[in-house]
Amino acid sequence: MIEDEANVDDYWYYHRALQSEFETEKYIGGFRLAEIFSRMRHRPGNRYGEINPFLRRHCRALQKYLPKAKFFHLVGDGRKVVRSIISRQTFDRTDPLGHLIRPPPDDPYAGIRKEMSRFEKICWLWQCDNRYLRESIGFTLSFERLIMDWDYFKRGLADHIGIQVSQEVWQNYSRRIGNPTPVFRMGEWSSWSSLDRERFAAICGEEMRSCGDELEQALILL
Repeated sequence: MIEDEANVDDYWYYHRALQSEFETEKYIGGFRLAEIFSRMRHRPGNRYGEINPFLRRHCRALQKYLPKAKFFHLVGDGRKVVRSIISRQTFDRTDPLGHLIRPPPDDPYAGIRKEMSRFEKICWLWQCDNRYLRESIGFTLSFERLIMDWDYFKRGLADHIGIQVSQEVWQNYSRRIGNPTPVFRMGEWSSWSSLDRERFAAICGEEMRSCGDELEQALILL
C-alpha cells in the first residue's frame, strides 16, 4: 500500500522539524505512527510506503521508531528540482509557511536569510534537506538514473527493499511523470543567466558533488 502525501499535518509540522530534532520525535512517536496504524488496520496488504517530501526532516525519528523499515535517499538533479520548485508557491507571497521555513541556528545561511532572493532560498532548501537525508540515511539513489537504467533500479531499489518488479512493469511506470509542474516560470538550466548559475553552484555545488557521480558530472556542465 502506497500513500501519496498522506496527512496534511505533515506540511504544517515540517518547519518545526527543520528547527528541532525533538519536534520530529514528538510528532512521529506521539501521533504519526498511530495515524498510520489507524489507516492501515482495516485495509489489505502487509507493506506500507509513502511518497511524502514533507517527512524528509523526520527521517531520523522514523529510523528510530521503525528499525526494520527500509530507507533510501532519492535525489534529483538540483538544477531540475530548483526549476520545478520555483514554478510553484514555495517562498512566494502565497506560501503560508514561507516566512516560517528558515535555516536552523547552526546552518551557515542562518544569518543571511533576509538578504537572500527567492531563488537563493530555494537553492538553499534543496541542498540543506538533501544533505540532511544523505547524512542521516547513508544510501543515496539518483532519481534520473532510477527511471532510465533497469539494472540500477533492480539492484539499487527493488533488491534493497525486497520487492519483485518485472522489467516490463518498471518500463511502463518509469516513463510516467507524477505531479508534473503545470507551467514552468524558469527556463532550463542552459538558459539561466550567468548570475543564477553562479549562485546555484555556490549554494548547491558541494551537495551536488556529494550526492554521487551523476550529479557531480551534471555540475561540471555548469
